Amino acid sequence: NVIIGKINYFIIYKISVVFESKIFYNKNMVTLLIADDEGYIREGIIWVLKTKGCTVFEAQDGNECLDILKKEKVDLVILDLKMPNKNGWQTAHEIRTIKGYETIPVLVYSGHLYEEDNPEDILLKQKVNEILAKPLDISNLMKLIGKYVNLSEDY
Repeated sequence: NVIIGKINYFIIYKISVVFESKIFYNKNMVTLLIADDEGYIREGIIWVLKTKGCTVFEAQDGNECLDILKKEKVDLVILDLKMPNKNGWQTAHEIRTIKGYETIPVLVYSGHLYEEDNPEDILLKQKVNEILAKPLDISNLMKLIGKYVNLSEDY
C-alpha cells in the first residue's frame, strides 16, 4: 500500500510537470498550510503548489499545524484526516477557534472514506469546506484550492 502510494505521488510529479502551464499560477502570493504525517505525500503536494507560485508551510500532525497557524498568516489549510497526536477532524475544529481563522477554507483528504459516507453531512458536521479521497487527483485539488483562494487559470 505504501509502495503504491509512493508510485501514485511520483506519477503526480511527472504529470504536473507536463501540465504545469495548464493548471494554475499564483498571481497574489497565496500562502497555504498542509498537514500530513506521510512526508512523501506532503512533499508531492508542496512541490506542485510551489510550481504554481504558492508559499507553503508544512506540518507533520495537527499540533504542529495549529502552532504554525498561531505564528503565520495562512490563506487555506489542507489536512490529512489520519494523523498522530491530533487527527484532521480535531485539528479542523481547533482551527475554527483561533482568532482570525474562524472562516479559513479547510480542505481534508483521506484514504479511509467509504461509499456510504455522505460528503455533505460530513462537511456540515465537521466544519470543513471540502473532503477528498486518496489517492488525490492533483488537478482536482488545484481547482478546489482555486475555488477558495485567488488563483488564476493559465490557459
